[in-house]
Amino acid sequence: MNKKRLGIFLGSIALLIVCSFAAYQYWLAPTRILIINATLAQAADIALNNDCARIEVTCIKKEEVKDLSGYDAIMMYGRGLFLDETQVAELERVAAKGIPVFTNALRHFNFIVNHNITPEQQETLQMYFQNACRQNYRNALRYLRHISTPHRLGDRSFENPRELPNNLFYHQEYGQYFKTPQELTEYLKQKQLYHEGG
Repeated sequence: MNKKRLGIFLGSIALLIVCSFAAYQYWLAPTRILIINATLAQAADIALNNDCARIEVTCIKKEEVKDLSGYDAIMMYGRGLFLDETQVAELERVAAKGIPVFTNALRHFNFIVNHNITPEQQETLQMYFQNACRQNYRNALRYLRHISTPHRLGDRSFENPRELPNNLFYHQEYGQYFKTPQELTEYLKQKQLYHEGG
């Protein structure tokens, strides 16, 4: 094989590798979601309820906000969140590349930053995270994947946010919430778990 053919062969192999990597990144790579300023309990709940192998979640403290490259979506908890100018500039830099940025915060919080998501998407994400439960954490991650990487292959299903009542009674069986003690008592009787005078 002469040098020209060898060069063409090696160039073709290099081009094939680059194209394969680009295709993997575009269609097959897991969606990388960054969560900033979550409490340890929130971070654990989010991580434990991620049941999708196509989603990778990383949780960091606000002090660790430095280089935000490589993430497909960024979600921040607004309570007690204050970022300095350098951190805000880094957030703006990745947002300029089209990365969705969402702040889970009440309206009166000082620091609320949302980029590349519609008001409807903000409202849906707010519903997921303000009604914290196993199903809502699971579906919030899937919804973020749907928003940030709609072209990626794999399971794209998610359910609408489950709204929890403000004041509730609950049974140790997960997801069983009741507005009144009578509803809880009736449920326990149906399951034959109620003991009169117990």
